[in-house]
Amino acid sequence: MSWWWSSQEEGAHTRTAKPVACAITFAVCSSGETACGDGAAVNSPDRTSHCAHRFHHHGPSRADFTAGARSQGGRTMRGQSAVKKQLFLNRDVSFHEARTVRHSDRLPHGGSMELRHIRYFAAVAEEGSISAASTRVRIAQSALSARIATLERELGTKLFARHGRGTTLTPAGRLFHKHAQRILSEVDAARHAVRTIMGASSGEVVLGLPSTIAMLLTVPIIELVRERLPGVDLRIVDGMNGDILAWLAEGRLDVAVIYLTGKRGDGRTIPLVDDDLYLIGRETPLTRGRKHIAFADLASLPLVHTSVAHAGRILLDRVARRAGIALTYASEVDSLAQLKTLVLRGHGHTVLPMIALGDARSDPRIRAVRIVEPSLQLRCSLAFTARRKASRAARDAAALVPVVVERLLRQRRWHGGRRAGAGT
Repeated sequence: MSWWWSSQEEGAHTRTAKPVACAITFAVCSSGETACGDGAAVNSPDRTSHCAHRFHHHGPSRADFTAGARSQGGRTMRGQSAVKKQLFLNRDVSFHEARTVRHSDRLPHGGSMELRHIRYFAAVAEEGSISAASTRVRIAQSALSARIATLERELGTKLFARHGRGTTLTPAGRLFHKHAQRILSEVDAARHAVRTIMGASSGEVVLGLPSTIAMLLTVPIIELVRERLPGVDLRIVDGMNGDILAWLAEGRLDVAVIYLTGKRGDGRTIPLVDDDLYLIGRETPLTRGRKHIAFADLASLPLVHTSVAHAGRILLDRVARRAGIALTYASEVDSLAQLKTLVLRGHGHTVLPMIALGDARSDPRIRAVRIVEPSLQLRCSLAFTARRKASRAARDAAALVPVVVERLLRQRRWHGGRRAGAGT
């Protein structure tokens, strides 16, 4: 049996065979390198370790061999792992391979990093808690925790610090998150590129958006459709929620984002966001310094709102009837822009999702107070027209709407909203 090493003499690279009577056990330098145990600085050209320096220039010394692992005279090696036997006996071994073997090294046993585990990690990192991430990726909390633990074992480090408020990324976790984001982005881009080659969608798609969220969604949806579905001619129509529902039922729209008053879908809608409703208006003694207001207190305020054809008004009237409360509507206006103008001029309060305020959120004249006892929510959902079978272009364009919504939620740009079903 023989062990080969390389030496460099007078500029020529030669390989010399030397009989070996034992295997090598490496110590660890004080710098953390696998090497000879020497604490001095590494001076070899490749700056790998003291051991590499000595082997490349002087050959092995007696100190590099251990007496407890002899194989002379037919005696078998003892005290060495199967990995070291494979590396050092009867084969040509480069020093790069040999220098990294330690008693503590273990070959992976079936471990492989899966794309879904990276997606799970990204969800926890972005949501800040296992419970919120489990809702997002739709698996049980215990299963998600197990997947994260598997990933941490594979990487050999903790990615999250757990605490009472949820989770925060460790330094290693922050680094891995940057790589994870790039990986997931590249995978998504590759998937869409291949789908485009296999047969690109084409044709016109008409998408309806309620005025409350049109300002937020229109531009990013158009940009994403142009990027991923260049053959699709997307036309966006915005209007009051009741109008969008009517146009969808008539078949004037292929697909729409709509607000529903209940959280139970009919099997034809895809839930996106749950939006809390806020009392919005000029500051009054009733709202000064408060973050919440009881629903019953709305009875003492003049309200400006839409007509009964729209989801927000339907919900208000339903809750008022159940509570035996009479609401006073000073004005009815089926225009979001005009509702906000009336509120700004002090003609009353309205009840809307926070996202409907848009730029007016920063107006110092406006107070937005969340309604409680009971709290009120509208569910934002995606729906297709029932008048005809959705075209491939409509299905592909609609599939990008949840992508945009998810981005906005992660970026915390959908104010007052949370992922559908995520709870308060």
